[in-house]
Amino acid sequence: MKNFTVEIINPTKYKRELFAINVEAYKSYPPQYRPKINEDIFYEGIKHWEFDVFGAFEKNTGELRGYALLKKHKVNIDFGTLRVMPEYEKQGINAALVASVCEYYNDDIKNGMYLNDGSRPIIHETNFQEYLEKYFGFRKAYCKLHVCYRFPVGLAVRILYPVRNIIHTKNPTLNRMKSLLKMEEYKRKSCK
Repeated sequence: MKNFTVEIINPTKYKRELFAINVEAYKSYPPQYRPKINEDIFYEGIKHWEFDVFGAFEKNTGELRGYALLKKHKVNIDFGTLRVMPEYEKQGINAALVASVCEYYNDDIKNGMYLNDGSRPIIHETNFQEYLEKYFGFRKAYCKLHVCYRFPVGLAVRILYPVRNIIHTKNPTLNRMKSLLKMEEYKRKSCK
């Protein structure tokens, strides 16, 4: 944390750096769910961000090395995205961003709002929620999962569900189906 300063930034001023951070972060994702991003579409999208954007700058160079997007609602603050250059993770960049976010919203949290990291991702395997629980006092909030499928997806789920544990693939489309079957498993367990 001591290697970085974190501040609220104007994303359009740092659009090239934000794009570069995404490109580098996505390189560390497994190929089966690595997103492809288009530079022009990314730049256009930034113009419409309605988030508090926290930028993490390396103290020695002043370079932007990571960012977090948060959106404040009536009763909660959503942690939309946290992306960093992977080579700075061991230097505590994630901790610097999360600590700064918690400090920034501390009064809101004291007044009853909660900081929500969202749901656990199925397709993108990560330990980020566990990290937040261990080091920042976050906790899980369980819920029942309700899923409705349109035809023919529901039919495919019913057919493939019994063999879900033997499906191993690096194919992006089949990997999404495997994630859908995992959600179906969660849904069935939550209904018991």
